[in-house]
Formats: sequence, structure tokens, C-alpha cells
Amino acid sequence: MENVRENELIRQRRMDLNMTEEEVAEKAHVDLSLYRKIENADADIRSVEFYTVCCILSVLKLNASDFYDRRYRILNGTVVKWDSSHDPLGDGWQMFSTRKSSAARRND
Repeated sequence: MENVRENELIRQRRMDLNMTEEEVAEKAHVDLSLYRKIENADADIRSVEFYTVCCILSVLKLNASDFYDRRYRILNGTVVKWDSSHDPLGDGWQMFSTRKSSAARRND
């Protein structure tokens, strides 16, 4: 399984919604050059102001808590939540996080 970086998740979600970079930046009230830096991983999303990231995630219809908890994945080219009905071991599954579940940590 392959890890998916935050910028790849954001780019894929924008494409899922058939939006351009310009549309996301405009709706999120973010400078286009900053949005492009985030999407192209030229700027670490963790270093961007939280409010700005929340505006972008809102436009992309992603929940900020789930995003920061790494609960989103890419399955067959579409962004899905970890707790979706999709088989996490099926074809096309890419991990967004390799963090252990809380149950697995308790058993260590």
C-alpha cells in the first residue's frame, strides 16, 4: 500500500469535484499562488494558517477534523473516508496514514 500525502489528497478531491485551482482559491478566499503551493507541496500545509486550511477544506467539502486525523483515503481515484463502506484491502486502495488504530496501540 502506498502513502498519500496531504497535497495529493487535496488535488484529488478538487478533481473529484471538477473544480479548477482558480475556483477553489476564489471560493476559499485564498491567494491562487498559495493554493498552488499547497497543492504542489511547495508549501507544507501544516505551516499554513489553520483558518486558511479550513477555508480550503470547506470548499473541497472535507471535514477539518477528519483531515487532520488522517481519516481520508484515495480509492480508485476518488477521495473517501476511512469509515466508508469500501473494503480497505480491495483493489485501488491507497493509505493516507500508517498510524495504528487506538485498539492496536492498546494491544502493543
